Amino acid sequence: MEAVASEVNPNPTVLDGETVFPMSRESIKLVYTSHALEHMNDATVSRSLLETRRCLRHDGDLVIKIPDFEATLKAWQNKDGKFLSSRNWNYDAVTWSWASRGLRDTLTNRASLIFCGFWNDEFGSPFAGVINRTPTAYFGPAVCEEREV
Repeated sequence: MEAVASEVNPNPTVLDGETVFPMSRESIKLVYTSHALEHMNDATVSRSLLETRRCLRHDGDLVIKIPDFEATLKAWQNKDGKFLSSRNWNYDAVTWSWASRGLRDTLTNRASLIFCGFWNDEFGSPFAGVINRTPTAYFGPAVCEEREV
């Protein structure tokens, strides 16, 4: 996971399997994460949730937003192009990079991106707003043989 400094957070915390949040025990009222946990390895997720538990007040709230697996799976099985549209998921921002890996823009690859998408260093840093449209840049689904079931 990368840390991107900003005006409101000049010293971001890098999340990994050893991270200790720079907050004291039971000091946070609300912890919110949106579409991040599914991009972390197991050790980082485990450590982040343990640290969240340590820092969260007993009357605090933890809000976790992740892709809806069941809804996405159902949309893929039903070939629901409306659910898996760029309007909903902003695929147009990344599908240009799929050709570098020999992938086509299909509903299967779109669903796969939701479940297990990644980007390489050549693509840049989407969270920092740095996108490199180079021939080797890639942000997309896992690269594997596509087949219908």
